[in-house]
Amino acid sequence: MPGEIIFIGDSLIEFYDWAARFPDYTVHNMGRAGETVEGLLSRMQRESASWPAPDYIFIMSGANNLAMRETGFIAEYREIINRFQAKAPVARIFIHSVLPTLLPWITPEMVTYLNGYLRKIADETGVEYLDVHSLFFEEGVRNCLLDDGVHVNARGYEIWSKAVEEVLKES
Repeated sequence: MPGEIIFIGDSLIEFYDWAARFPDYTVHNMGRAGETVEGLLSRMQRESASWPAPDYIFIMSGANNLAMRETGFIAEYREIINRFQAKAPVARIFIHSVLPTLLPWITPEMVTYLNGYLRKIADETGVEYLDVHSLFFEEGVRNCLLDDGVHVNARGYEIWSKAVEEVLKES
């Protein structure tokens, strides 16, 4: 039975038409270009009282922190999860893996290390981890990203949204 979905995070969320991809659901695209984990937490503190209590929450955050060489945001990410769990206690919450990039100062090892922490947060908080990172590697990272080496192209969004679709089919 279709329900309500929040997609929240940075430009990788904002720049895709999730509502068109999942027309049977009520979709809220709450992505903001340039937003960091700390920015998302701050936004939650200011705005979340007016947000819906959806059936599904998909979080994509951390790439902008990584691009700025900031990785000390684990406590803030955990707080984001805690706030969503309080706001929507029956929602299925998903942490997306940080996607691979082609930026020269972000090594694949850095992304893998960070994703390990995100997976650990998911395990510790009882939410789910959606590993889109591995799907992009299977397809070939260059086949999934725009020329800027960060943002997702049509093929990447097709792969990513297919992974989301599989999760939604489980319910």
